[in-house]
Amino acid sequence: MNQKIGKLVIVVVLAIIIPSVGVISLNQDTNDDNSVSGASQDDYPVEDFYVDEDTAWRHAVVFATDWVSEDTPGLEDWDGAEVQKDPVTVYDIHGKKLFYEFTVTKDDKAIGEMEMAASKVIGSSLHRVILSPPLNRETAAQKAMEVAEKEYPNYKISSTKTVCYSYPKEGVMVTLVKQGAKEEKTIIIDTYTSSVVPLKEPKEEGELGAWSIYDKIPAEERAERVEQWNEVAKHVNEYKISKMFGVISKQP
Repeated sequence: MNQKIGKLVIVVVLAIIIPSVGVISLNQDTNDDNSVSGASQDDYPVEDFYVDEDTAWRHAVVFATDWVSEDTPGLEDWDGAEVQKDPVTVYDIHGKKLFYEFTVTKDDKAIGEMEMAASKVIGSSLHRVILSPPLNRETAAQKAMEVAEKEYPNYKISSTKTVCYSYPKEGVMVTLVKQGAKEEKTIIIDTYTSSVVPLKEPKEEGELGAWSIYDKIPAEERAERVEQWNEVAKHVNEYKISKMFGVISKQP
């Protein structure tokens, strides 16, 4: 295993032991030359560094395979498991792609998820590992639509998206259009409570509100975060195509 990946895995292991915490801080050592002093976020827009689903899936398989090969604590049951394609795309509150949630299955049962970055601006390609079955996001979307229709009876639902509105809190972003007019509204419904989330950043800890991870990444950090992602990609690209069938195994 590549030394940088090794350091990264150690950090991740600390997080996956307590999945409810879920936040993985992946601050790898980077070359100071990658910093962008005085840069604007416009210099590194999220959309310009989007990662496609297939690439994110390859990264997920490599991470999981490395961990299983090294007998990582907490992932004993992942030997022989499979990282499924067709992830759920999670957006930020501005409608930008944030994460891909890949389901991990074994014996036809979902046993966890791997949360992969949808943009290199996040930094590492892996953001979080969840050691429990995925949320039923279809049910969450249905409940959110019911709430939206009740709150705004004169509006028609035009779209729904899974959204991370206050990391790691997840909800459903519902866009509505007023019938007979061009007026549009967007609301966020919490996945667990089905309550409407205020579309403002919370001022105090524990207060309900919405904010984007992207808004918290300073412009000066964006270049080095992109470089972190690229460093991980070098390791992923070393894997042979024969290993890339989504099956996690200790076997070479």
